Formats: sequence, C-alpha cells, structure tokens
Amino acid sequence: MKNLILVFAILMLGCTTYPDVVEEPSPVAAEPAPAVKVLTPVAEEPSPTMEDNRKGPVRVRIIKSNIFAEREGEDFDHVRFDPVLLNQQGIFYEFDRDLSRFKAIVSLNGRSLEWTPLDELTDAEIGSSITLKPGVQSTLLQYDKEYVAKILYEDNLRDKAITRTILRTIPRP
Repeated sequence: MKNLILVFAILMLGCTTYPDVVEEPSPVAAEPAPAVKVLTPVAEEPSPTMEDNRKGPVRVRIIKSNIFAEREGEDFDHVRFDPVLLNQQGIFYEFDRDLSRFKAIVSLNGRSLEWTPLDELTDAEIGSSITLKPGVQSTLLQYDKEYVAKILYEDNLRDKAITRTILRTIPRP
C-alpha cells in the first residue's frame, strides 16, 4: 500500500530527470517609424474613443499643418509666421483619417476674422485635409500680431477634439 501511494505521489508531482527546457519567445517585429511627425492636440472636452488593442485609446490627430513648429523641440514662443504667405496660401490642416465634422475660428482679440469655411462642415466624409482661407469680406493677417486658431474636428467614429493654436506673425520687414 505504501508503494502504491508513493507511485501515485510521483505520478502526480512528476518526477523527471530531464532538465527543464525553456523556449525562447519568438521575436516581435518592430514597427517602422512614421514618416510624418504626429502632433497630438490638446482636447478641451471629453471624447469617445475607439480602442486599439495594442496602445489603448486612439484619437483623431493632426499630422501636418503650416502653423506648427517646423523642427522638433522648437519653442512655440519663438515661432513666427509670415502673414502675407498665410493670407495667400491659407492655413491648412491634414488629419490621420477622414473627418465627418469640422469647424474653425481664426480670431484676433476675440473677434473672428471670418475665414472660410465660415460654417460648420458636416458630411459623411469631408476628407482628411482642410484649408482655411480669407474670404472677400474677411480680415487679412497682419504683421506683428497674435492670432488664435481654434478648430473642432470629428471623425466618422464620433471621436472629436478641439485644438487651440496661438499664431504669432513676424514683425514688418
């Protein structure tokens, strides 16, 4: 009986003379670095987000604009833009996905300059880029002023954000 109990104990606990074999985990392929610097806006209101199974919440992002610092680490207090160039080309934003809603206000001292599009754009798919331009009756950007560009944007998944950018123009040459 003692031998039977000993045999069951050995079978239950396992008794091997083989060393434990530890398998190396398969290497994980590194993700390539993005070709474009992704700028994450500061959201002023909560937003529903979709879940990314690797990184958590994913928000719609601005990936390119002509009113952000050009070099990484550049101090925004020292970045100034040419108003003549912006009046001609407009202010553009490129997003990481198509939008379904967009509204923008470019203002000086709290007064809108009335750049187009004036009204909120809503559509199943607006696209992934928007350009703000002065209209016929709009106020143009001037030298050595500080403007505020405030935009609301939302993608087709109802993920929205509000971004406020302070835009300083260069002094008159």
